[in-house]
Amino acid sequence: MSDGYSWHLAAAAVAGIAFGYVLAKTHPAPDTATAPALKRDFRVPSEKVCLVTGGSRGIGAAVCERLAADGYKVAVNYRSNKEQADEVVKRIRLQGGIAVAVQGDVANQQEVPQLFDMVSAQLGAVPTAVVNNAGLLGPLTGLTDDATLGELGRVMGTNLYGVLHVLQEVAKRMQPGGAVVNVSAGSAYTGQPLAYAMSKGALNSLTAGCVPELARLGIRINTVSPGPVYTDMMGDFDQIARDQMAAAIPLARAGEPSEIAAGISWLLSDDASFVSGANLRIAGGKPLEA
Repeated sequence: MSDGYSWHLAAAAVAGIAFGYVLAKTHPAPDTATAPALKRDFRVPSEKVCLVTGGSRGIGAAVCERLAADGYKVAVNYRSNKEQADEVVKRIRLQGGIAVAVQGDVANQQEVPQLFDMVSAQLGAVPTAVVNNAGLLGPLTGLTDDATLGELGRVMGTNLYGVLHVLQEVAKRMQPGGAVVNVSAGSAYTGQPLAYAMSKGALNSLTAGCVPELARLGIRINTVSPGPVYTDMMGDFDQIARDQMAAAIPLARAGEPSEIAAGISWLLSDDASFVSGANLRIAGGKPLEA
């Protein structure tokens, strides 16, 4: 078994164990011999509030704008670029929506409870939906490059443990009818780029493990796995690489952020009330394994 694959399994296992521990502490299982059956109401609450991590650009910004159009009050999370987040908020407000920018680094466990506190204080309610979009691409290198291992902790910190930190707060605070969407990638199945792919593979394992845990709380959790999308993240690839990506897609083009946002909007809606644990591939016909 390769070291990279071992990292993948170990990270997913640690994340899953930690989430299960927190959930057990905050939501102990009822005594099934005496307690009535739990009511599972998966309908979206009437007052809709969504926290979108990494919401200041790319797919995250498109998700914020789409959900605002859907009637959500939107918290546009950013780590460092307040100007970009404020611009997203401005566009939403110009369209008559409600949005605020909230700073917080999800990789820092201490900041995540504060992030949820800010959302509740500024939008008047605990999030009824969360989109875990914050992510780092990391190095485009392999095992023989020292940068791969040097950057791995940073990539895992945001792409995997950042999601875990958010899910811990979801388990503590979100009411029945809430929903979560994690943004993964087909890289989880292809293994490239290595650090990014490892983080997304572990994220998929974490998500799968959380499905029954969150269902007991009346919360759905799903994944979207976009194919190549026209965002600034693609700026790390030269034109030749972009052309090669497009050639591998049956629809012969990369996607638009708004197209990914549309899929996320559906997963959060009542139309997907019986959907949990799904991994929705939005990639122009490109399979997960390709």
